[in-house]
Amino acid sequence: GKILDERPADDRLIGTVSVHYDALIKGAKILRVHDVKEASDSLRIFQAIQSQR
Repeated sequence: GKILDERPADDRLIGTVSVHYDALIKGAKILRVHDVKEASDSLRIFQAIQSQR
């Protein structure tokens, strides 16, 4: 909450997705998520970016 100016949790999805990205870059194989659709979309984007490297 502090980084995003104490916004309500419902308004901080970008923070969650950013942390997921960081975890994936560092090698995470499992992510615990609440926003399944958004997490799935971000994983697909991450995989597409990684496949181009």
